Amino acid sequence: MSNDSDDLLEIGLVTKSHGLRGEVVVKLLSNLVEQRTSSGSKFFINNKPYKLEKAKEHSGKWLFKFDGINSREKAQSLSGSKLMAEPIEVANVLMLHNLIGCKVIDQMGTDRGVVESIVQNPVSDLLELESGALIPINFISDSDDSVIKVNAPDGLFLVNEA
Repeated sequence: MSNDSDDLLEIGLVTKSHGLRGEVVVKLLSNLVEQRTSSGSKFFINNKPYKLEKAKEHSGKWLFKFDGINSREKAQSLSGSKLMAEPIEVANVLMLHNLIGCKVIDQMGTDRGVVESIVQNPVSDLLELESGALIPINFISDSDDSVIKVNAPDGLFLVNEA
């Protein structure tokens, strides 16, 4: 399991310990739930590797048990930490992390800049451009390896440019 932190994605947050045997409560941010919660999945917490022993859904969140974390004290030491993992590629699925670095072109053919990051938002994740402009991902009409086409409503870029 390599740890080039530039290649890792934030896929969750360890919120607190649970019980006495080393389980932690995880707020999972990934839409690849089945792959991320399978036994043997590999994660990084504070740049240290962890292997998932088991996971189960619990009250809208997840309980994770990592190999080597066998006490409440060890589990508590992970509280508040980001859960990082290597990207998982899925055929014919738009993976948000692949959009970073792509050029954004609107429906009029105007170059709007390059995607700098993805901002999580409850309604729709947002593409954040170098200019600071924010574009909901549901406005994406097409994408390839280097260009994202968006169908943005009138005024979106005026608001962002003001």
